[in-house]
Amino acid sequence: MVARTHGRQPFASRQADPVTDGVALDGFFAGDDDAAKRTVAELLAAFGYRPIDVGGLTAARALEQMALLNISLNARNGWPFQSGWKLIGPTSNQ
Repeated sequence: MVARTHGRQPFASRQADPVTDGVALDGFFAGDDDAAKRTVAELLAAFGYRPIDVGGLTAARALEQMALLNISLNARNGWPFQSGWKLIGPTSNQ
């Protein structure tokens, strides 16, 4: 997920239900404004995502590619567009 906050990238997500099999999906965000990033993290948590700060705005490029990959996988395989990303492993705040 990339969120627009004070000039950030477009916000796109599974806002209606960010939980799959009882596990909250991760809401990835990037930016150079710490105050804006705190606001985005709070917003993601309020929607039900686990907020993941991926770093500065330059990291948004990778997030955009993740979105394109997700869309193309869904379209090519006929999957519903209710998929999302989740880091699995020894991460904090699981």
